[in-house]
Amino acid sequence: MSLSLVLIMVFITYWMVVEYLRVRGVLERYNISSLGPILMIRTKKGLGIFDNLARYGKVWRYISTAGSPVLIAGMIYMFTLVLFMDYMMVTHPTPPTPAHQPRNIFLLPGINQYIPLVWGIIGLAVTLAVHEFSHAVMCRVEGIRVKSVGLLLALIPIGGFAEPDEKELLGKEGERKADRRQRIMIFSAGVISNFIIAMVAFAVFIWAVSGIQVTGNIMITDVEKDSPAMSLGFEKGMVISSVGGIKIKDFDTLMNQIKDGGVVEVYRGGSYREITIPPAPLTGVKIIDIMKGYPGEKAGLETGMIIISIDNVPTPDLKSFINFMHSTKPGQLIEIHVMKGNEERTVPVKLTTAPSGDYGFIGVIVQNYVMGLTLAEYPADQVLEHLENIPGRLRTFQGWLWLTALPFIEFRGFVGDIADFFAPSRDLAFLGPGIIWIANASFWIAWINFYVGLFNCLPAIPLDGGRVLQEYMDYIFKKMGVRGENHSKRIVTFLAFLVFSSFIFALIAPYLIFKI
Repeated sequence: MSLSLVLIMVFITYWMVVEYLRVRGVLERYNISSLGPILMIRTKKGLGIFDNLARYGKVWRYISTAGSPVLIAGMIYMFTLVLFMDYMMVTHPTPPTPAHQPRNIFLLPGINQYIPLVWGIIGLAVTLAVHEFSHAVMCRVEGIRVKSVGLLLALIPIGGFAEPDEKELLGKEGERKADRRQRIMIFSAGVISNFIIAMVAFAVFIWAVSGIQVTGNIMITDVEKDSPAMSLGFEKGMVISSVGGIKIKDFDTLMNQIKDGGVVEVYRGGSYREITIPPAPLTGVKIIDIMKGYPGEKAGLETGMIIISIDNVPTPDLKSFINFMHSTKPGQLIEIHVMKGNEERTVPVKLTTAPSGDYGFIGVIVQNYVMGLTLAEYPADQVLEHLENIPGRLRTFQGWLWLTALPFIEFRGFVGDIADFFAPSRDLAFLGPGIIWIANASFWIAWINFYVGLFNCLPAIPLDGGRVLQEYMDYIFKKMGVRGENHSKRIVTFLAFLVFSSFIFALIAPYLIFKI
């Protein structure tokens, strides 16, 4: 049974239990309500903190008033982005990617594959607390009662909330205590606070990044058993930093340096090591898969073989292999020199047409191989440079697009497999892994606050942007001498339908288009 099916069954069971407890009145007895499978667990404890913070009412009003144009700018940016997304999906459809999977719709750490569990929980917790508590504080500043605070639960915690008195905030004339200006400030408070925290956290992140250096751009992803590399002490996960004192930034540099042997400096787990290798180690490309029905399979090539030359032209790395293949023609007969264990062999292969391009094709999938090491390149230098230049990139619209999509396209923190590509610089070496922790925490606090703030800017009820837009439209219609509450409500409802339909379309369109 697949993990997805197990999770679905567990969730359905949980939902059935929730419905049973709701019908039996158990939830109501404990001041818990349910919206489908989502539980709202309330408490009145801690409400006094909002009154304490509301003492600085002038500051809160200034922040909300000054931030209103920012919310409008965010609304325009996000709505434009939604329309642009629809346009691109229709005119330039792309195949489904992991980003289109249901698990990646929501910012749920550990479920969304782009968000690391620990750092994502920290970022999401800070974001939700800032957003909801800012609404609550602004309510108290304007004299609106806050009835409770609580936790949103859907089998796992998915958020928090502060519950204002709806009658005092949005009720009918006579019940309502907040005027239009006050409501706009209350609705804007959460978004503006998210943006402020994002700005501060990004500043901390940029500082932390300045204290991080690249250990190398090439990682050992596998070490062949009983190979020369294993006997020398190379291990999976090591990053190659230098060879013979020359910094290794790419495969070309590595292959030029490694042919003469010498001292290889590697980094792993917070420390550097030196390993001496002999001159002229075995290099080539390793066959990791054979495509059925293609010339490679018919000629007898096997997974695990090392291609060291073709037609007596050395292929010490993937780049040289690809360059040679691009110089061939369909139907051409070539001789591939391979190593299998300690056995050398020459395999004649008659090439077929490549799936894309007018050149010969073997039908094998290969990767770099050096004396038993399988290597992978990661553009750590480029990634670090991009992170350091975040302030400069935000001078352009493209830079804002890049930042909005950053975890989905380039950077998810100094975590997982890429963690060893980075280390504290010598100036901040005394902080040890602390500088990496600061960078990870500040990045996810910054990005999730930024993303949630932008999402809430969308002109769609029940999001803050939709509520603010409706208030402004009511005001405009009133100035025009039109009773506009129903008109503005219809417009905002239509925009909400358009926005959420666009998100659904973006998720399912790749599957529909490419299935057709």
